[in-house]
Amino acid sequence: MTETKRPDKDYLSLEAERSRYSLMLHITKDIFFEYSPSEDKLYLFNSPGEAKDADSLDNLLDSIDKNTCELTPDTDTMKEILLSRPITPREDEIRLKLPPNNTLLWYRVTVRYNTRSKTLIGNVHDINQAKEEVKQLKELNQIDPLSKVYNKATAIAIIEKILSERAPGDKCALAVLDIDNFKQVNDSFGHLYGDAVISMVAGTIKNLLDMEDIIGRFGGDEFFIFINDASPAELDSKLEKIRVTVYNMSAEMDISCSIGATVGVSPCSYHDLFAQADSALYRAKKNGKNRYEYFDGNYYEESISYADNIAENTTKDHSITETALEIASKSKDPEGAVFNILRHVAVLLNLDCIEVLYYDVSDNRADLLFQYYRELNGQFNVVVSDKKKGYYAHEDMVLLKKILCESQYIRYSEKFKEQFTTKYRNVLAYSDGLSVIMASNVTPRDNVFCVMNFKDYNENREWTAKELKDILDVEKIVAMYLNGTYTTTTREKAMEQKLAFMSSGAYTIPQFYEESGKLTHGVSSENKHLALVHFHIKGLYTMNRLHGRTMGSDFIDGFIRLLLSKDSANRIVAQYTDLNNIIMLMSHTDAVKAKADILADMNEYCAEKNLPADSPLIIRAAFCPFEPGMVVGDAVEAAAYENLHTDSDENCIIDAVFQPLIK
Repeated sequence: MTETKRPDKDYLSLEAERSRYSLMLHITKDIFFEYSPSEDKLYLFNSPGEAKDADSLDNLLDSIDKNTCELTPDTDTMKEILLSRPITPREDEIRLKLPPNNTLLWYRVTVRYNTRSKTLIGNVHDINQAKEEVKQLKELNQIDPLSKVYNKATAIAIIEKILSERAPGDKCALAVLDIDNFKQVNDSFGHLYGDAVISMVAGTIKNLLDMEDIIGRFGGDEFFIFINDASPAELDSKLEKIRVTVYNMSAEMDISCSIGATVGVSPCSYHDLFAQADSALYRAKKNGKNRYEYFDGNYYEESISYADNIAENTTKDHSITETALEIASKSKDPEGAVFNILRHVAVLLNLDCIEVLYYDVSDNRADLLFQYYRELNGQFNVVVSDKKKGYYAHEDMVLLKKILCESQYIRYSEKFKEQFTTKYRNVLAYSDGLSVIMASNVTPRDNVFCVMNFKDYNENREWTAKELKDILDVEKIVAMYLNGTYTTTTREKAMEQKLAFMSSGAYTIPQFYEESGKLTHGVSSENKHLALVHFHIKGLYTMNRLHGRTMGSDFIDGFIRLLLSKDSANRIVAQYTDLNNIIMLMSHTDAVKAKADILADMNEYCAEKNLPADSPLIIRAAFCPFEPGMVVGDAVEAAAYENLHTDSDENCIIDAVFQPLIK
C-alpha cells in the first residue's frame, strides 16, 4: 500500500511546488523568459495583465537579420544577447515592446545559459521610471525650466566644445536676441504673463532653427543662438524669420525682438563672439528695435546682456495652470486670451497641435473654434479660429458626452474610435497615428460642453500624470473663459433667425451651409443620395424692365415656395442676393426620378403663372449628384458653372458633375 501511494505523494509535492512558482510569477512584476536557439523562439512567462502564463515570439533572430523585428529597435544589443552563452549572469539595458500593451519601455535584461536544456533563461525588469528620472535630473541641470532651452552654462559649454573642434577657416555665427519693451509687458499684464511670453518666444526660435543650431537662455528675456556653418544669405533668412515670427506672435499686444549678430572664422572664442554680438544688439536697440544688426567693428561700453544680473537669471518655474489663469485674467478679449494660452501650453508640453471644440448635444453640432499648430504653411506657433461646424448623429454626441463624463480625458485609440458611427469615425480618423488626449470637464447636466484635443505627432508619447492634470486644468480655464462668449441668449437666437432667411423664405447662403450639415449627416444610414440643384431664372431683368419688379419678384418667391412645399424634410433652399439664382440641397433615392420631378414642377409652375406673352422668363436647373463626405461647396460651384455657361430658350435640366481631388 505504501509503495502504491508514494507516486501520488511525489505528484502532489511536484504540483504544490509548481503552484508556488506560478503564484510567485504572478506576484512579481518581472517577466521571465526562455529562448531556444534551435527553434529561434522566445517564451515569455507572467506577462502582466494576462490570464495565461506564457506568450511566445517566433523567428526572433531571423526577424532581426531581415530588419522586421518589432520587439525592439535596439536590434544589435538584442542579437548579442540571443547569441550569447553566458555561464554567469549577463545584464543589459534595452528598450522592448512587450505584451499586452506593446509600449516601448526601458528594461534591464538578465540572462544565463542553461547547458542542460541548451536555452537562455532570464528575466526582464522594468527600469523605465528610473531611466526617466535620470533623464529628468540631467535635463534639470541643463535646461532652463521656464523656456525649455539650454541654460546659460550648458549652452556656453556646448558652443565652446564645438568651436574647439572646428578646422581653421570654418565660419559660424552667434546671435543675441532680446525681447523689446519687456518691462512694459510685465507691468501691463503681470510677471506670469511675461513668463508665458518668454516661453513662447523660446518655442518660436527653436522651431525656426536647424537641429545642429544651439539656443540658450542667457537670463531675463535674452537668448543667444549659435549657428554653425551658415552662408550670409541663410543667416539673413533665419534672423529675419525669427524677427517676423516673434512680431506676429501675440494677438493682444505688440511684441517684438531685437537681434545682434556676428560672424566668426575659426579659430575664435565664445567670449569674443558674444562681445561682438552684444555690441550689435545695442545698435539694434538704439536704431529703433524690431530689427537685426551685424557687428560693425565697434564695441560699446553699455551692455544689453544680463551676464552680471543674478536676479534676472533666477526664474521661478510657474505651473502651467498658474500661467493660464494669469493670461486669462489679464487679457483684453477672449480670442486673444485663448491664442496665448494655447501657444504657452503647447510650448511647455511640447505639442504639435491643440484644438478647442464646443459640442451641442441638442443640435447634434460640433464647432471647431480654435486650432494651434507648431508649424502651419511655413509659419510657427500659429493659432487659427475659423469657426468650422459639423453635424453628427445624435447617438455619437450622447456617447462622447457619456465617456467624457466618466473619465474626463480619453487617450485616443482604435478601440475608442470603433464605438462610433461611420461618419464620426471618419472625423476621428484624422488622429490616427498620433498620440492624442481628449479632455473635458463636462457634467451629465451639460448639453453644451467644451472639449480640447492635445496632439503629439509622435504616437509613442507617454503622458505623465502631471501632464494629464495640467491638461484638465487648462481645459477648465478655457471652457470657463469661453462659456459667456459662445453661449447664445434667447434674444441672440431670435436675431439669428431673422438673419437666416431672405424675404422669399429661402435661407441666406451662410445659413444654407450651416443647415446642410443637418441634412447630410443622416443620408448614409438612410441609404439615400445627395444632389445639389442650381436654378437660374433667365430673363428676370428684362422682365422687370418690361413689366416692373413686382411681377418678377412674385415669380421667384412663388417658385421658392413651390420648392419648399415639396418634400421639405429632404430639401434645403437658399437664395443669392442677386435673386435670380437659387440653390437647393436635396436627398433622394433615384436621380433619374428626382430630375424628372424637378423638371415637371418647373414646367407646371410656369404654365400656372399665366405670364404675359412677351415674358422672357425661363427656369434652368443644373443637377449635380455627389456623395456624403464630399464638399457641398464644390458641388455648388460645379452646378453653378454648368448652369451659367449654358444657353437655352426653354425650361430644362442640365447634368453637372464634379470630381473631388483624390489625395
